[in-house]
Amino acid sequence: MGLIDIKDVGGIVSGIGETAIKIRQAITGIDPAKQTELNSLLANLESQANNAQVELNKTESNSNSLFKSSWRPFIGWSCGFSFAYNFLMLPLLNGLFALLKVSVILSPLDMTVMLPVLLGMLGLGSMRTYEKYKGVK
Repeated sequence: MGLIDIKDVGGIVSGIGETAIKIRQAITGIDPAKQTELNSLLANLESQANNAQVELNKTESNSNSLFKSSWRPFIGWSCGFSFAYNFLMLPLLNGLFALLKVSVILSPLDMTVMLPVLLGMLGLGSMRTYEKYKGVK
């Protein structure tokens, strides 16, 4: 058995790499260069949506209308109070009641209902911004 020439190793590695790319394309159906292009486009669209949300937030907060400029603070304070109740006040109060031997156990608020409201209010879901961009009323 003879020694392998370094040029042969390079050819083998190159052939393995090309084969791996072909297998990936066969499995996913997407060319790696096209996937990179799509990822870049998606990041750009996400950035545009976030910038549009920031501009919308600025416009609403500068409004003289009480209805437009006050709903976010109201929802924000409501969600903040809910978090404070669930994670600070509730354990302390239940602990205090247990120490005082009071047979009352307070229940937590249903956060599964509140979290979608909070995330939507914070603009962490950009679906409505996308709809506005596309002209949906």
